[in-house]
Amino acid sequence: MKRTVTHYLIIFLLYSLIAAIFTWPLVTDLSGQIYGYPGDNFGFIYYLWWWKYSLLNHLNHAFFTLQEAPFGMPILPDSGAVVYYWPTKLLALIFNEGISYNLNLLLSFSLSGLFTYILINHLTRDKRVSFIFGLVFAFSPYHLWRAFNHLDLAMIQYLPLYFWALIVFLEKKSRSRGFVAGACYSLIYLTNFYYAFFAFLASLIFAAAYFGQEIFEKRFSQYLTPRYIKALAAMFSAAILPFFIFVIPAVREIDSLKSPWVGDLLKRPAENLLMFSARPWDYLLPASNHPIFGQLTLKVYDWLQSRATDWKLRSSFLHERQLFLGYFSIILCLLTVYWCIRKRLENRYFIPFTLTLLLLVFLSAPPYIFIKGVKIVFPSYFLYHFFPMFRSYTRVGVLVLLFTIMMAAVGYKKILEKCDRLKLGRAIFLLSAAFVIFEFLNFPPARVTKYSEVPPAYQWLAEQSGSFIIVEYPKEVNIAEIQMYQRYHLKSFLNFHDLSPNYKVWDSVKDIYDENTPANLAKLGVKYALLHKKPLFEEPNPVDDLWWTRAYQNPIDYDKIPAGFRLVQKFEKMDILEITAPPI
Repeated sequence: MKRTVTHYLIIFLLYSLIAAIFTWPLVTDLSGQIYGYPGDNFGFIYYLWWWKYSLLNHLNHAFFTLQEAPFGMPILPDSGAVVYYWPTKLLALIFNEGISYNLNLLLSFSLSGLFTYILINHLTRDKRVSFIFGLVFAFSPYHLWRAFNHLDLAMIQYLPLYFWALIVFLEKKSRSRGFVAGACYSLIYLTNFYYAFFAFLASLIFAAAYFGQEIFEKRFSQYLTPRYIKALAAMFSAAILPFFIFVIPAVREIDSLKSPWVGDLLKRPAENLLMFSARPWDYLLPASNHPIFGQLTLKVYDWLQSRATDWKLRSSFLHERQLFLGYFSIILCLLTVYWCIRKRLENRYFIPFTLTLLLLVFLSAPPYIFIKGVKIVFPSYFLYHFFPMFRSYTRVGVLVLLFTIMMAAVGYKKILEKCDRLKLGRAIFLLSAAFVIFEFLNFPPARVTKYSEVPPAYQWLAEQSGSFIIVEYPKEVNIAEIQMYQRYHLKSFLNFHDLSPNYKVWDSVKDIYDENTPANLAKLGVKYALLHKKPLFEEPNPVDDLWWTRAYQNPIDYDKIPAGFRLVQKFEKMDILEITAPPI
């Protein structure tokens, strides 16, 4: 046992080292930079900061007093995803919010690789095969692009762990194995509901194919025993109990609030299914940020877009369509299918894996397409009627990748066995690892955003005594970005979130050149207006289509600035105006 633990620790450290390289230079400053681009990641770091700040200062955590001033805004209760929230909060309390976010993000790479290694090693009993496909899953474009902006979507590590536990349970039914499988599934929904939903559908497909095969081969009698029924009960109990303890109460509380800040969480617009679904080429084209093939991929998408008359050829947004499986995995998966059909390779999971993989691809497709006027519907069209809260079926892509890996691993093992006889196994393994890293490469340049250097305008604000309200222009300024520096200057801001019931207030103050704007701002208690002349983060942001609108795109015309504003400070990226007009 001691050697086994040591072995898995070494594997974990190897994946951690590769994660440090892929995300470099993140590890050099875990407190002052993030992997990826400004967006929801900034919002979550701010959320962790406010949780800790309000706790230490005996404030009401459930209400943002520093946002949407003078009104403030409520904070919804945590969704019940305790595996996502609790570790991040604990680490934020011990260290700080930036370190907490980054450590959890880096762990998602290390654990994704390790748990995939455990899964594939169970299927192939080959450590080399297991390491290669742990590399594929952990550093796939899907994972890397999710890591750019969403921590919970980057935490894909529990998917391979669950399917390992499920397969182990199917091979030998016992209450302990059933309990572990159920508990592993609960880790998924206690992290991200999307992955839980899609893993549940994949499990149904896989189980149906597996049991169908068992019935066909007349091995189904073993499932009618009391031992199996008890094992099944243990699995469902472990899977369902945390749902009733953590999720149901949280969802009921959130739904009962009917908060306008989030809209209807339980029913998303049906049109979103078209915009957030996969196309076949999404799985085949290298990532758009690959240093060599990325530009070619973008040209292919532009060519398809130019010929699109509907959603058949129009792919999802840039960050949603990064589903490349890797040619290494695709070719080996196809070889495995060919060898199994030709009886050159025996694998008891060939039919369940193949059927699950194919149906998952269809599941990720748009709800419908039109071909010569004929409407062809896909699974998401029907699922939406029962589960309207799920809109992004591109996220099925992570399970398409996982089942592709499980298929490909079987064929790769056969190849390595032949190479071993020729004493080429080690060379092929090393070449395979190099090829996988190359086809998933997403640097240079580094994909890290540094936020530790506080802009001079915010430093000036921090030096001003007292509590007061500011507003930042233009209206399109990214709230997630200005939140990050509010942690430093601690001044309330007026800027409203899109779904805020107070958003209509913008109509009276959105135009800095309107002669009534200063008085309207004064009425709201605003003391300073910050005018963004350049974006806070000037690098193009592929996960934010509007990044270039976050600052004034034309020079500020001070001849048109109305009376009631007084310029007090000019900085490279921002000017600061004091509101001197009396309130209306």
